[in-house]
Amino acid sequence: MKSSWTGVKRSLCAVFCCAAVMGPSKPAAAQETLKELVTANSGLILTLVLMTTASTVTYITQGLTDRLLDQMFADTQRYMMNNAVALSQDISMGGGESLRDLATIYGLPLEEHEAFCRQAYAHRDELVELLQQEQVTRADAEQFVYVVLSEEQVNRYQ
Repeated sequence: MKSSWTGVKRSLCAVFCCAAVMGPSKPAAAQETLKELVTANSGLILTLVLMTTASTVTYITQGLTDRLLDQMFADTQRYMMNNAVALSQDISMGGGESLRDLATIYGLPLEEHEAFCRQAYAHRDELVELLQQEQVTRADAEQFVYVVLSEEQVNRYQ
């Protein structure tokens, strides 16, 4: 879903850029000097610079966000594989050292740890099932993260 929306945005940007370049520009032969050419098209030049800068910032920001989420999922996957038994017990009890470890890994403030443990306990059947598999996959880690963290907490991690 995210990549198709990105493709649409890129296509719209390309169409806008073409229209912006072709619409207000004048033939170079009609200009007497470079200064007149730049002056006549200063609005277009400014528009292109702003669009390029905004697109670059958006691209970099999205890339950093994706990397942070990838790191969170990888950390969760490793933790799930290395601590499956303890994590299963703590989820079933609604608290414990392994859940506090995960809350710390996710950067949750101390005042949110109790709610985090309650969320894990509320979804204990689903989460324990993920931990009982022979091999924990990245998809399992993603599912785990999206079950135990609210959308706001995930966004804060980014």
